[in-house]
Amino acid sequence: MPGSAFGKFLAVFCVAVMLFPVVSFADTPEEAEKIWNELNRKVVNAYHQGKYREGIKWAEKALAHAQKHFGAEDQNTLTSINNLAMLYLQNGYYDKTEPLLKKALALSEKVLGPEHPDTLMTLNNLGLYRFTVEISH
Repeated sequence: MPGSAFGKFLAVFCVAVMLFPVVSFADTPEEAEKIWNELNRKVVNAYHQGKYREGIKWAEKALAHAQKHFGAEDQNTLTSINNLAMLYLQNGYYDKTEPLLKKALALSEKVLGPEHPDTLMTLNNLGLYRFTVEISH
């Protein structure tokens, strides 16, 4: 019965079962990397499809996973921070965007160096944020 309480429960249950492997615990570094890659793929796909709110959900999961399994100064964590910040920017969550980009830039400069392409990309994203805020006001 569409719209029934049981139908809604079944739909939620099916989604939960489908997502379980993606958000499950990783026993090895290889499994952690595989899970992060899958989460990040979902982030990027949502972004490219213009599904920014959906992308935020995946980006938050990817960031939490990266922090837990790789640490705060890992390149996957830096990528996750940057991706989440850009999704916040696309949604107009400016108050959440800037702190993440500043954090990503500081960590990237420390870990990768100021001339690394990922550091420069983060710097570019911070500039894009500032430009977006300026033209929106």
